This record gives sequence, C-alpha cells and structure tokens, in this order.
Amino acid sequence: MLVKRFKVLFFLMFLFPLRSVSFSLLSKKRIRIRSTLFLSSAGQIGPNVSRPLTYNTVSSHIGIHVIVGTDSPTVESSIASNLARQWKESDSIPTFFSEEQLSPRNLLQLGSVWFLSASAAAKNSGQKPQRLSLDDSTRELQENDYLRIHCNPRRFLEVYNYNFTAWKDERENGIIVGKGEGFWIIDKPAKVPVHPTSDNYVENVQEQIKKAVGNYVSTPQRLDQNTSGIFVVARSKSFAGYFAELLRTKTKVLLETDNSTKVRKVESIQKGYKCLLCLIPNNSSMAESYQNLKSYDVLTHYLEPSIRAPKKFSRTQENSKWLESRLRVASVGKVFPLIGSKAAEGLQSKLWGSAKLPDGCIGVTEVTVELLTGRTHQIRGQFAAEGYPLVGDTQYGGAIPVDIKNAEIQ
Repeated sequence: MLVKRFKVLFFLMFLFPLRSVSFSLLSKKRIRIRSTLFLSSAGQIGPNVSRPLTYNTVSSHIGIHVIVGTDSPTVESSIASNLARQWKESDSIPTFFSEEQLSPRNLLQLGSVWFLSASAAAKNSGQKPQRLSLDDSTRELQENDYLRIHCNPRRFLEVYNYNFTAWKDERENGIIVGKGEGFWIIDKPAKVPVHPTSDNYVENVQEQIKKAVGNYVSTPQRLDQNTSGIFVVARSKSFAGYFAELLRTKTKVLLETDNSTKVRKVESIQKGYKCLLCLIPNNSSMAESYQNLKSYDVLTHYLEPSIRAPKKFSRTQENSKWLESRLRVASVGKVFPLIGSKAAEGLQSKLWGSAKLPDGCIGVTEVTVELLTGRTHQIRGQFAAEGYPLVGDTQYGGAIPVDIKNAEIQ
C-alpha cells in the first residue's frame, strides 16, 4: 500500500478521563468509478452552471444536471428515470457506471442530490441549491425545477471501521483520546473527511459523531481527508467560539514572532505537523540538499488561485491575487538513506510499497512544521516547490503510483 508519512501533532494543555459509548453504523456499499459528466435532460445546462457539456476527469464524482419537464414527477422517480437514461446512453459517452450503481433512495440517504425550485431560479435572488434527504423522495417536482444528481458519489467506507463515540481502543476501534467541558479530542483516522462533501453528507467525522450523540457537534479545525492526527471536536457553541479564537490568537502570535527566537508566552495552543520529505539532490549531493533544508526558517511562497489540484506555489507573486503562504520549519531530523544497503532498500519498500519512489530520491528526513497561514495543500505544495516532496505524495512528486486508489497519509 502506498503510504504517505504526514503525522499531525496537536499539543493541548488539557486531557481528561476516559469512558466508552456504543455506536451503530450505516450500511456500506462500494463504488469503484471516479469521473464526472455534466448533462441535462432538456439538453441544456442547469441554472447557475456556466460550463459547457463536458467530460471532466479532474473531479472525482458524477453529476447530472436536470431541468424537470412538464410531467411533474416525484424526486425519486426523476432520479430513477435520469439514471436509467444515462445507463441507456452510456455507449455514446465515456464509460463510468459501475455494476454497483446506487439506487435513488441510496443517493438521497447519502445526501447526493441537490434541488433548486424554478421559482427561486427565476427570481435571480442568489438562492443556492439545497441538499435533499430521504424524506424528500415523494416531493412532487414542478416544470423547470432543477436537480443535481451525483450518480456515483465518492465513498469513504473507512468510517464504518471506527466507533466514533468510543475511547481509543483496538478492540472497539474507538477514536476519542480526551474529553472536557464542551469538547472532545479525537485521533482522526486516515481516509475519512472531517466535513460533508458535495456528493456525500454522511460518511465523515462530523456527521458520524452528530448521528451518534444527537446534539451539537462542530469541527473548528480542518484536516485533509487522507490525513490522520489529533483533532478537536467542539460539543458546545461556547467552546467552538472559544477554540476558534485560540486558533486565531495562535496564528497572530506566530506571525508577530516569525523571525524571532523569543519564547511565545501568550500561546495556549501549539499546533505542529511532522512530515517525511524526499531528498532529491539533482545537481548537488545529499549532504548539500540536507543542509539547504536545515537552513530554512520561515518559508514564503505564493499560491495561484485555482480550484484545480495540484496547486501551484511560487517564490514570486505573479499578481495580487496570488495568496501569500508561510510556514516555519521548526526542526529537521536525521537523514535515512534509501540506497547502498539492504536496510536502505527495505526502508524504501516499506515507505513506497507497490509504488515507485521519485527519480533521484536517495534519502528521506523528517521535519516539524508550524503553519503561519492556512492554504489548501500548503505544506505539500511549498515543500514540493522547494524540491522536497512528501514521501508518497503522488500529486506533488513524492511517488510514482502503481495504484493510487488506496493512497493514505498517516
């Protein structure tokens, strides 16, 4: 298995006693296909959609944009008829339907269908589509109502391997490591998103906990879907506001002292990331590449504004829209060679598995990082821009994949 080494450390000043709660999980079903098709039953693009009819291989789910006709079907029957139509017409478009196609009720249960009424669209009020649930299956649609149907939503089946209300224990697969007044501290699993996605409302940390406990759950932090690490969940509005302020204060203090070695006495939270980086010397030696990495303090790049990935980070700001991205390299560990001995070759095999390490990579080292800004893919993108991609990161040059389906970051 391709494994990305990306450990998150989160240091808090408090941890609390343990106890266990049982938790029931939703049924699971695997979906294999990953692609996007934008279509409309009336041969036109739905409201608020400016793109032309296109097959999009960048996105990882399938969306059908539907303008309802004069037959005024129910939500469930409209989903069924459009799925059947796409099955029938699939010979003329890229093959993307799986044998395990979800039913209309499955899609509604997952939160994979969105709705905007014709009257709301006609008013140009800026109202956005609303996510539908299973309770909406019998709702009657009117002419020119809009549906967006994610036929093959992304599935995050790892959620069903964990008990989201139990303490961390191998026997129960719990994730809680601490509790206090108004908060939980959890060890977030890899391959599980923190928040709902546009095509899957159910299979994420926030909703799994909310479903189990039935009252307030908020996630003021963020961690990438494939990243595991210590994570704070707010269980009250007052703590959510308090913790958000602590995070803002942390960032402000770091920015004020980012070129100083002074002790930051006012911080109550310290957040760090441990990353395993590739050493790819190119025209220098491994020793020179390592010393260059050790010379970093505050690293500044500019992020190109784009919804696409991988992100582009540059040392120069191309224009004012490029966002400043800053991190501090707090420490650099030892070098571990990947060539020259059986032990080195064994390490290479353990880190990359069936994938291939990047060309020219002859060593790895672990660094600890503090973020001074919070940009998408910031740590991955900034280090890759410097020639030090994260081990196993296929998007940014840290691996040449054989099968990226099971890629995970720990």
